[in-house]
Amino acid sequence: MYDGLMSVHRAPRAELLACIFVALFHECASQKLIVHVQTLEKPCLMHIESAKSNQTQFEICRDWTNGREITNWNMAPWTEITSSKHAVLNTYNMHFKFKTTTTHGKTVVTNPAYYTEISYQTSVKVPYILRKITGMHPSMHVQKHIFLHDDYLYSNIQIEKIPILSFITIKNKMNVFKSDYSPAISRHYITHGEIPFYLKWSKSILKAEITKSLDRYDEISIASFCKKQSVA
Repeated sequence: MYDGLMSVHRAPRAELLACIFVALFHECASQKLIVHVQTLEKPCLMHIESAKSNQTQFEICRDWTNGREITNWNMAPWTEITSSKHAVLNTYNMHFKFKTTTTHGKTVVTNPAYYTEISYQTSVKVPYILRKITGMHPSMHVQKHIFLHDDYLYSNIQIEKIPILSFITIKNKMNVFKSDYSPAISRHYITHGEIPFYLKWSKSILKAEITKSLDRYDEISIASFCKKQSVA
């Protein structure tokens, strides 16, 4: 499908724009980019503080693996960011606008951003048909870089040592902290490693597994934030 839309002589930027605007769940083959969007109902009103707990973040990661063991868990203390020039924003190409107020000649940032990094090891569930063929029961390494700002939760997730795909990179933006009960919109942009030629037939299976897993990740996150808030 992609080859029919774009000429191979177009500039890389043009290819990327084409990928972003393709219909949901279609993959841009040359970029190996999957765009996945889902709408989720909000069972409670959530605030940024509900996402900051180490225990809440651990439970999200644990439940996302369907209860598999998590080892080498590490979550850095949250960093408050009050300047658009902060180095970590540049590293992850994040563009935040900070509201400021001036009182008594002093400028105060009223909507700072917050950032943390999480890393851990866990096992990975391989689709049954591929597990039967390859005999793989591997572990994987996960790194998450999370930003909280205004109504949004931003996640940059790097999963390495993935069987068949080698790696998966997920960029997610979800407007989960809106001050009303309107649905949350979660947008995922996923890239992955090259699929070996002898497993090209499994492409649709792998794509379905990835998007299904991300649907579950979103649902777990919202449920965990509501649970944290009810406890608080």
